[in-house]
Amino acid sequence: MGEQENEPNSGVEQLRKLAVKRRYDELESAWTEAVESGSVEPAELIAVLEKTARGADADYVDSLLWFLLSERAQQHGADDALAVATAAVPLLPQSRALRQEAAGLYKTARASVAGIDALVEATIRREDLPLPEAVERLEKLLTLTPETCVLDTGRDRLGKVAGFNADEGKFEVAFEDGTQTYPPEAAANLEVLAGDDFRSLFVFDPEQLRGLAEGDPDALVTSTLRAFGPRMTFKTLKSRLSGIVPPRAWAKWWAKAKPQLRESAWIEMSDKAQPTFALRKQPIPFEARVKARFNGADTAGGKLDVAVKYLTKATNPDPGVLEFVGRGVAALEPALRDAEPEAELGALAVRARIHELAPDAAAPPDPDRVRALLDCDAPAELVQSVRNDDLIGWILALVREAAGERWPGQLAVLLPGCTEAGCNLIADTLTGAGQADLLRSAVAGVLARPERHARALCWAWRAASDGRFPEALGDADLPGLAVQLFSTAQTLARATRRKRYDSDALLRLLRGAVSAKDYAPLRRALEKADVHRAQQIRTYIERHTGLTVNVCSRVHEILRRTHPELFAETIEPWEEDAVYTTEAGLEKRQRELQELVTGKMAEAARAVGEAAADGDLSENFAWTAALAERDRLAGTATRMQEEIRKAKLITPDLARSKTITVGSAAEVKDLTNDDVVTMTFLGPWDADPDRNIHAYSAALGLAFMGKAVGDDVRAEFDGHEHAWEILDVQSSF
Repeated sequence: MGEQENEPNSGVEQLRKLAVKRRYDELESAWTEAVESGSVEPAELIAVLEKTARGADADYVDSLLWFLLSERAQQHGADDALAVATAAVPLLPQSRALRQEAAGLYKTARASVAGIDALVEATIRREDLPLPEAVERLEKLLTLTPETCVLDTGRDRLGKVAGFNADEGKFEVAFEDGTQTYPPEAAANLEVLAGDDFRSLFVFDPEQLRGLAEGDPDALVTSTLRAFGPRMTFKTLKSRLSGIVPPRAWAKWWAKAKPQLRESAWIEMSDKAQPTFALRKQPIPFEARVKARFNGADTAGGKLDVAVKYLTKATNPDPGVLEFVGRGVAALEPALRDAEPEAELGALAVRARIHELAPDAAAPPDPDRVRALLDCDAPAELVQSVRNDDLIGWILALVREAAGERWPGQLAVLLPGCTEAGCNLIADTLTGAGQADLLRSAVAGVLARPERHARALCWAWRAASDGRFPEALGDADLPGLAVQLFSTAQTLARATRRKRYDSDALLRLLRGAVSAKDYAPLRRALEKADVHRAQQIRTYIERHTGLTVNVCSRVHEILRRTHPELFAETIEPWEEDAVYTTEAGLEKRQRELQELVTGKMAEAARAVGEAAADGDLSENFAWTAALAERDRLAGTATRMQEEIRKAKLITPDLARSKTITVGSAAEVKDLTNDDVVTMTFLGPWDADPDRNIHAYSAALGLAFMGKAVGDDVRAEFDGHEHAWEILDVQSSF
């Protein structure tokens, strides 16, 4: 007795052993006892049957199964027996007794289903249909109850089941254009849609979807992804919802929906302006995701980014998450001290913000530590890497509180490193406190190192152009600011190409500042600019350094209107209707022409005469081809003669220039690999790319024409785009 109590189920173990040892007489007796007593679970009995079927004949196994199903039906009812039968199907798919019993049980247990006899005959009773497939098909057909929404995937139409016509043995499905009948084998291919499926609601109850759009955007988008996903782009989602959220109302709806979708348990949404969406396999609460992302970030900066994003984007910050993030940020601070002062200041500001939202979630920062951080040689660098405007605001609030009476000066020294929003906040605060002198001093610091303070430079340009903060910027030199915008763009573009640091975002800011308000501020500045500054800007845009082609083109148009004197017609050598060449190049071209006339053209004339001698010229293809070749060579000769007529010799005086021109030899550095080579620019008849002698009139040569030492040149060469820096320009003579 004690040994049996230690076993999970001594009855089933006995059955298994008897089945394995093929002691079938004993097995039958033990089986009968186990089934009648209910001491062994049906699933375990079916597993014993599966083992038995490996050695015993089918009739023996069927008899055991029949007894099991009969007893279950008698003791527990047809529904229970049917559940046992369907569970046995995967293990005993060939059992004839199981097919017979299953058919009877379905008819009994599902007697209330209209047409159940016909459905069983069309599935379970079909000997040509494997039993597992027959059961699966019947179960599918049993879901086709009246009012069930279905999708005819073959025709891509939505309908509702009207019922089963027992007389015809077919399902009737109502569509918008009428009723369609389906025999059981076809009806099994209909896709049953849940009552809340987006597709069925869209057709049969669009008002419910509109209600979701208004009250629960999360549920609406989740339903859309379940129906058409599990992944979807922003444009696809907008298109799918166009019948629920009209295009004219989309912007307002999206502004409301976006925060909810970001916090959805089911939806994963990217951070792009037009995000992508994916349906998760399992829901994950927003708070759990925030904690996981915070823990998963492998740097202090990464953890702070998670904290800032949560604090700025959570619609209703959770106290538990605030406490969790507050503890995590506080734990970062000791490691950041001295090693990463910028990150430490950010961490202190985040902790101050958490304390403001929930005083019990985080202790306030120590003001002495904030003051110690600000007591450094370059305070502006503490905020130089901060891109988030909210974080800048929290830092400035923290500094103002910690600095006490010294706060105006502390804010002023931070301005050069701030975002435009931060600069505006500081400027508003200082001018409101009557500290315009400090603001002027801060702007002077920006203009002293504009390439280090590009964001503040853009702010100064916009503010001065708009006439804001006149107490500090009223006498700002707008033309000078404009020149600094273009100069800074060139400096940042060079730094990016040399991989010194990533300045793409700063370049976008500068381009935006230049083109702001359809270039109106720049136009006003150029109207005030003298010729020298206008020429400076022209030089920058002609080099296209850091600016897009479109921006350069627009600025060029404005310069033509505001300073037409800069565009007096001067024709550079490479722009003349002439072919510059050396004497050797001219002689080479003349030889090529002579060889063409006396060689190939003479041979072509003979070919025409020989072909004409063959008879009827109307169908003489050889003669036609010979004429075409003669005419082609004659055209080539004519062009060569015209080129030689336009030839001009390159002289030492022409090549003696500070900028690259025809006849120049330029020492250049390839910015992709730092290789230094000398490029010589001569005429098209002198070109020898293998020796770095290039035609001034080719695409590569034209890219270098007019450039000076220090300029960068970008052009295609050898099938790849290259960028060079010009180190020296000399005459090649």
